[in-house]
Amino acid sequence: MFNFFKKNNLSKKSIKDWEYNLLNRIVTNLPERYSFLNNQINDDFFVDSVDNEILKDNWKRVILNQNLYKTYQNKKFNFIIKDIRVFDLNYDSYITVDLDVFEGIIIGYKINSDSDSFDINRIDYLRIKEVKYENQYSDLLNVFCNYEIELLENKGYNNCYKIELEGREFYNFLELENGDLAALDKKGDLYLLIHDPYSILFFCTKNEMLEKIKNDTLENEVLIRYQEIF
Repeated sequence: MFNFFKKNNLSKKSIKDWEYNLLNRIVTNLPERYSFLNNQINDDFFVDSVDNEILKDNWKRVILNQNLYKTYQNKKFNFIIKDIRVFDLNYDSYITVDLDVFEGIIIGYKINSDSDSFDINRIDYLRIKEVKYENQYSDLLNVFCNYEIELLENKGYNNCYKIELEGREFYNFLELENGDLAALDKKGDLYLLIHDPYSILFFCTKNEMLEKIKNDTLENEVLIRYQEIF
């Protein structure tokens, strides 16, 4: 897996001040076992957040500064922190916030409310739970022969999760900029999944992909094609 995030020249950010302040307070005060996340909400690294057109359901994806990505990266941590409770002033009750952590970095979040007014001094972590990413690489084993499986595993391409889009199943393969993905379909062909504008773009066949992996050119070729789109 690899991740490319860039700090865009954004003249106007999508994230609201109250949203940034809420996230900052939540992350800063997470329980000790999540202390590696405490300082990630800062102006240098956390550039913006926008709607996640792939996950939908109120999820936001975080736009990060790629130059600092490896500073915070830790591939051991891949999970969602669910049910952080925050007091909603508009509804006079607690709502929940979820954080999506991939490779030790907050790449997304979900505020389960349509409100924009919260008491950041009333945050409750007592009921939080950690939902680990389920590695669904085994779903793809029947697509590849033994030699191909060995190639994928030797190159580190053996950790993926399933995404359902437009009635089709994809498996994340490479992380691109701003939360976009390169993903395999159930035949092993590779596609680019783009948030904005939302699109599913064919990149190459399974056999072409395996040849690029064998020659160590896949990641660079995917990145070049991805940058051509923009």
